[in-house]
Amino acid sequence: MPPARQEPSGSPAGQRTVPFRRAIGPSAGDYSAGVGDVPYTVFAVPVVIVVAFALAMLWRRRMLNRIQRDFGELLLGDLARRLRLNIVEGDPDLNLATIHLTHDWTQYTPTGSRYRRLAGDGTKLTRVRLLGEPYGHPTEFVYHERTDAEQSVSSTTLRTWFECRLSVGVPVAFPPFEIVLAKPARHLEAEPELPLPPVPFGDPGLDATLRLCSSEPAVGPVLAPAAAPLVSFGFVHIVGQDGLLSAVSTRSGSGVAVAHLEQAQTVLERMAQLLTAGPARRPN
Repeated sequence: MPPARQEPSGSPAGQRTVPFRRAIGPSAGDYSAGVGDVPYTVFAVPVVIVVAFALAMLWRRRMLNRIQRDFGELLLGDLARRLRLNIVEGDPDLNLATIHLTHDWTQYTPTGSRYRRLAGDGTKLTRVRLLGEPYGHPTEFVYHERTDAEQSVSSTTLRTWFECRLSVGVPVAFPPFEIVLAKPARHLEAEPELPLPPVPFGDPGLDATLRLCSSEPAVGPVLAPAAAPLVSFGFVHIVGQDGLLSAVSTRSGSGVAVAHLEQAQTVLERMAQLLTAGPARRPN
């Protein structure tokens, strides 16, 4: 037990002994005992912060390893081979299942003037691009995520850009259309891009699950045979316009979307074939 310390004479309490157990937590009229006159908390708090940071980094690494192990089939190099596309941008060892976490945990690259760099302004970018023509139609997959940070005295302003899209070209003109889930799960809602009225597929099962919008009602029966697999997708947003069929995704829905990327490619290819040969009225 450390030797008791006496308060300076002349204090209101007179001369008394402060037990060690009370010196750990100061009370009214007391002050904490420590190394010399420095409270123990001055030394303890940095140690706690360092330990907490180390544990957080360990947890982060274990979580990434577990996700990469569970979703090893989403390694970019392996996925590109199955899609029969070439990697134009992106690391073949990047796992699309953890691409959000990889981006969020990437350090910012300083940007701006010397003062702005010292203030903490920065940017970070994650980009993947695949190209090819595996089934006779030009095909492209793009994943683009960028975050810019601008620091001020009391706040941080973040600006974000996001795009996740698989596109297949169609050699003929066709009426624009859009397909989403009729009742999407929370946080998996698509963001419609085209101001078009709803039209039926002509299939009660599809019409109950999917919402098709187009200015041309005849497009529904043409797309119906290809749209059937979409009912099992957790996130659906198909946009057809300007000679392209695209499966697009929001950031919150992209984790589900990339898991269905191969099936989405099959759907888009089938739609391209049907639109090329089908009776859907062409736009003027």
